[in-house]
Amino acid sequence: MNRTTIIKTLYFSSLALAVTAGGYLVTVTKGSLLLAVGIFLLLLLPGRIIGYQWRDLIAGRRLLDSGRHAEAITLFERFLADIRGKRWLKTLIWLAPSLYTTKAEAMTLNNLGVCQLELGDFETAQAHFEHALSIDPKYPMPHYNLAILEMYQDRPESSERHLSEAVRLGFKRGSMDKVIQKSKSIYARMEPMARHTP
Repeated sequence: MNRTTIIKTLYFSSLALAVTAGGYLVTVTKGSLLLAVGIFLLLLLPGRIIGYQWRDLIAGRRLLDSGRHAEAITLFERFLADIRGKRWLKTLIWLAPSLYTTKAEAMTLNNLGVCQLELGDFETAQAHFEHALSIDPKYPMPHYNLAILEMYQDRPESSERHLSEAVRLGFKRGSMDKVIQKSKSIYARMEPMARHTP
C-alpha cells in the first residue's frame, strides 16, 4: 500500500469518525441544539484556519484552475516565502485534505511548475517539479507533470517512466492518453507564439 492510499484512508476515516461522534453526542444529549451547533462549528474550524492562513495558496489554485497562470505564480511565490519564513504554517497541511503529499512546500512548488509549464517556461517548470520531488520523493503529482513535460519534448520513454512512477505512488487519474493530450494542448498554444517570435 502506497502513502497516498494511506493518507486517503486516514482522511476519510477521520471524517467519518468525527461525523459519527458528533451524531452520537447529539443523540446521547437528547438532541441538544446547542451541542449540535457546537459540533458543527468545530468541524468547520480546520477549514477556516486553512482558508485564512493559506489564502495565497488557495487563491493561487483558483487562478491556476481558471487559466490565469501568470497571476497564480505571484500568489504561489508569496505563499512559498511565507511558509519558508514561518515554518509553523507548514504544519497546517494536516488540517487540509491534501491527498498526495504531506509537505506544503512540495505542493506549492508543483503548482508553480504547472504554471510555468502552461506558460511555456519548460526549464523553470522542470526545476520546480524536481525541487518538489527532492522535498517529498513520494509525491506523485510532480512525476505526472514531468511525464507531460517529457512527452511535450518528444521523450516518450522518459514520459512513460514518470507516469509509471506517479501511478506507483498512488495517482490513479493519469494515463498515457491524458499525458499525450495535455502535451498536445500545450504544443497547440506554444506553436503560434513560436511562429511569431523573430
